[in-house]
Amino acid sequence: MRSQKFIINSALNDAVLHEIIQSALRHSTASLLASKGWHPKEIQEWLRTLTFIRP
Repeated sequence: MRSQKFIINSALNDAVLHEIIQSALRHSTASLLASKGWHPKEIQEWLRTLTFIRP
């Protein structure tokens, strides 16, 4: 029973960590593109095409 809880908590923690990393990467990318002079609409459209694959 205890090992089942650990596995469930571990899986949830991995999912949350993945979401945090994905969000940080998207925001960092958007900031870098903006600093290079990209228009916000171009950034929005470009980021919409990105797909992050879960490890």
